[in-house]
Amino acid sequence: VLAFQNAVFGKKNKLSPEPVAARCVDGTVVITMDQPLRPCDDLKEFEVKGADGKFHNATARTDGDKVVVTPRQSLPAGSVTVRHAWKNNPARLNLYGKNNLPASPFQMEAR
Repeated sequence: VLAFQNAVFGKKNKLSPEPVAARCVDGTVVITMDQPLRPCDDLKEFEVKGADGKFHNATARTDGDKVVVTPRQSLPAGSVTVRHAWKNNPARLNLYGKNNLPASPFQMEAR
């Protein structure tokens, strides 16, 4: 219903949380979302592309409207690719907005 209202009537109801920016900070990747997130200290389904060119699982937690992703290996120099729920079956997905809607899969670059 909200998506219909947004499309037809031009309303700006918040749906699923979406990323708006990402940056590297002290060995972590901080992703800013477009809305507050449900608190969680053990987010699942996050991966970071390592210096070897392969994606590796990473730990993550929420902090207000941000997701702090900590890779299990050091970050490569330059930009870093981080992704969420990118696997064929992200069964352990647990990143939710305060409105209790889950975040969609995404991939983005951080510098």
